[in-house]
Amino acid sequence: MIFHDALPTDHMPAARTAAATPRTLAPRALLIALATGVLGDVVVRVLPQGVDLVVIVAVVLATLAILARAAGVAIPRTAVALGGVALLFAVATLLRDAPQLVVFDTLAVLTALTALVAVMHRGDARAANDRGTAPLAFAAGAVTTAARVAAGGPRLALGALDAQSLPRGAALAGAGTLVRGGVLAAPVLLVFGVLLLSADPAFARLLVPLESFDVVAEHLVVTGTIAWGTAGTFHAALLAGRRTTAGVSHDDGGLLAVIGRAMRGRLDVLRIGVREVTVALVLVDMLLLAFVLLQLRWLAGGAGALEAAGFTVAGYARRGFGELVALSVLSLPLLVVAHAIAGDRTTRAFRIVSGALLALLLLLALSAGDRMRLYLASFGLTEARLYASALLTWLAFVFAWAAMTLLRGHGRRFAIGALVGAWTTLLALHVLNPDARIAAVNLARGAEGRPIDARYLGRLSPDAAPVLAARIPSLAQSHPDPAVRCALRQALHRAAVRADDGGEWRGWRIPVVRARAALPASARIAPAKCA
Repeated sequence: MIFHDALPTDHMPAARTAAATPRTLAPRALLIALATGVLGDVVVRVLPQGVDLVVIVAVVLATLAILARAAGVAIPRTAVALGGVALLFAVATLLRDAPQLVVFDTLAVLTALTALVAVMHRGDARAANDRGTAPLAFAAGAVTTAARVAAGGPRLALGALDAQSLPRGAALAGAGTLVRGGVLAAPVLLVFGVLLLSADPAFARLLVPLESFDVVAEHLVVTGTIAWGTAGTFHAALLAGRRTTAGVSHDDGGLLAVIGRAMRGRLDVLRIGVREVTVALVLVDMLLLAFVLLQLRWLAGGAGALEAAGFTVAGYARRGFGELVALSVLSLPLLVVAHAIAGDRTTRAFRIVSGALLALLLLLALSAGDRMRLYLASFGLTEARLYASALLTWLAFVFAWAAMTLLRGHGRRFAIGALVGAWTTLLALHVLNPDARIAAVNLARGAEGRPIDARYLGRLSPDAAPVLAARIPSLAQSHPDPAVRCALRQALHRAAVRADDGGEWRGWRIPVVRARAALPASARIAPAKCA
């Protein structure tokens, strides 16, 4: 069972009937992948940030659809939906400029494309009926599919070479071997060559002039990376399937299912089964219960109870939040592994202690949220605190979703829901606009006379510029602390400089356009240095 088996399945024909055979499709796919690499290198340098990603994703999806049609491969509805998700998050990079969101959007694009490849490559789905190990199969399949894509580029090149007729004369008898070996070595030679050229200027002069080396190396890396990824996507989605006459995929779900059964067999030999796992979960529940009961004292008594116990509110919040988030993150794979070991042999006691664990984890999430509330009241909002809160919100959803699905034996549904929940949380962050929210919260604190880190505001992305432009001028005049007033003016100036960076075309992005329109002309004049 693999990643794609954990996704909703659509009907696929038992055999792939193609107008173009793999022998004729491979050269065509390789040429398209190389052309996509060259196109990607151009758009990365010409188009604004974000637009280039949209173009590359759209081209890959369009060419994959064309090749699939040429090969006679039906495209499942799930694959179409996943392509839409990938394109959606590519477009999302245009809407916000916060670096963290751009990274998360890119990861979401790669995740959706990996799932799409898995669906296109889907083999036998019967192994997914193993309910206990379905979430593990989801994760293992993601790694398997990513590895297949990474190895697919060289394999596609070899397939394209095998499709060509080579001379068979004695002098060229080993030409095919040499060419195929060269193809396999090409990625390694590219990476190692770039490193060696960077390490020694004298060595670099042997191949390219020193003044043009950086440009040449950058073109090669960008073109090669995009072409390799595109070729791997084509190969993994259309050419890598291996089916028997019975329709069972030997390199996918069947193999992972066998590994899962072998793992449980080993555990059976060690006498580790559902009873032992139940005992382990009971011990974990007792530890968490003792902690939760202690938290009820602080939740009920508030700051007064903390001070009576000798704790400061800030110290209590700072020390506890990170640990509770880490514990929640670690508890999720613990629960999944416990269900994988139990498999279909779950007992009522196992389900009860698993449900108790999920309930305790939800209470821990509540405690962590309360600590964050106290922390924000004392120190304000930052990017790290906001994204940690978003992670905690997603974990709380996952725990509740596990109670509705995993405890009832719906492992596949749990895995899909957790992934969709992560995507939904990311979209919610786009709607919230993190940097603008951070600026609004902290400036409101300053207007109330509470401490404010004005220098931090100047490091926010252009997403925050409209809020800064609307609130800083009045606060910079009314705040009683001269140092804060000066720092606020400096922050507004840094926001204007950041918005103007990148030029008129390459720097075009929706948040940048809004920032340039919102910031007054006076903000572009450097203020006097703060004392």
